[in-house]
Amino acid sequence: MTATGIKSSRLKEIPVPIPPLAEQHRIVAKVDQLMALCDQLKARLGEARQVHGNLANALIGQALNNEKKSRAQAVDFSAYLISKLASQRTFGRVAHMKLLFLADSHLGLGLMDGYRRHAAGPLDTTIYRVEERAAQEGLYSTSIEVLKSGQEKVSYHIGANISRSIETAASALGAAQKKLDRLIALFEGRKTDDLEAVATLYAVWNDALAGGLHPNDEWLISEFRGNWHEAKERFTPDILGKWLGWMRDNGLVPTGNSAVTKSQAAFLFN
Repeated sequence: MTATGIKSSRLKEIPVPIPPLAEQHRIVAKVDQLMALCDQLKARLGEARQVHGNLANALIGQALNNEKKSRAQAVDFSAYLISKLASQRTFGRVAHMKLLFLADSHLGLGLMDGYRRHAAGPLDTTIYRVEERAAQEGLYSTSIEVLKSGQEKVSYHIGANISRSIETAASALGAAQKKLDRLIALFEGRKTDDLEAVATLYAVWNDALAGGLHPNDEWLISEFRGNWHEAKERFTPDILGKWLGWMRDNGLVPTGNSAVTKSQAAFLFN
């Protein structure tokens, strides 16, 4: 006896409707189609999981790589520059700051973001703390010499531990180390005023691009001499025009993506 009260023997006698043969074929074909679709979905799900796993591994690898790069700080790149240029008589603090600015901005290192439109700028006063830390860690030290003109000249002296920072900076740069070495080579033996002119032009140009402008040389020179600091007026338009041509010839053209400079007044109100 079944749950419905019908004997099991009686069930065998009850007629069961069966679809026509053609309909059965259509049903089987539809089931086969659905099974094939399920197989495709299963395969795609497996592929998606593999892609997800590869993406996760790539993101983890990138994060670890960025963490490795982030270990290189301003003091390491400063030490790298000092190791190359400390022996040059013309290399002092102004040249140090200008070259560090150019390296930071042109290579996109993101070391500093407080560059001021100082008389000998662009200047980020973080440089003083960088030099103090370098001395504490035995990377390099400074000494001050009073010149006949009465001006003070800062000289740099390589320390026992400088190789550590050189390796850290080189590791963080990777293939870009060649670009930094080329940048350094461009200014070997040049006067401090040369570095100041190029660094300031680069900053003025980058600021304009960051603000959505597309300045010509006349505008850049006017901004350099009239909207930075009165001390910049000593650079003549002819000299600045030649430096702009030199920058283009040597690939020192900003993109507008680097840190913008601020006036002294802007820092007083921030």
